[in-house]
Amino acid sequence: MAMPGVVAFDADWHSPSFAQEIEAALKQSAPVEAALLWLHEPEPVLPWLMPELPSGRVVLVLGSMDGRPEIPDGATQIATVRLGSMRTAHGRRWLTHDEISAAAIASLEDGESRVVGDLTPTS
Repeated sequence: MAMPGVVAFDADWHSPSFAQEIEAALKQSAPVEAALLWLHEPEPVLPWLMPELPSGRVVLVLGSMDGRPEIPDGATQIATVRLGSMRTAHGRRWLTHDEISAAAIASLEDGESRVVGDLTPTS
């Protein structure tokens, strides 16, 4: 279901044309008010992407049960959502889609960074 004013964009950051695809999509849309980024390796992308989002709220999701990747230097002015794991009676489990989505949406709404679950190694 499409939401008014929401533009979903999925691209493979390994592609040589990734930066050009993102820049073209941004030029075709209204100024970005909020962006939710889930980049498995944000360090090579943030330096050129952040100037493309000068006035919007940006939330960077960092997914790993042990707290990696580190929050990149280029992410100092944006909210982060660090994804951990949840303790169960039988060990640990990955977060659910609902848990991840709720945290990402909350950060988009309030601009605050947060950690979901525990950033504890699984081994």
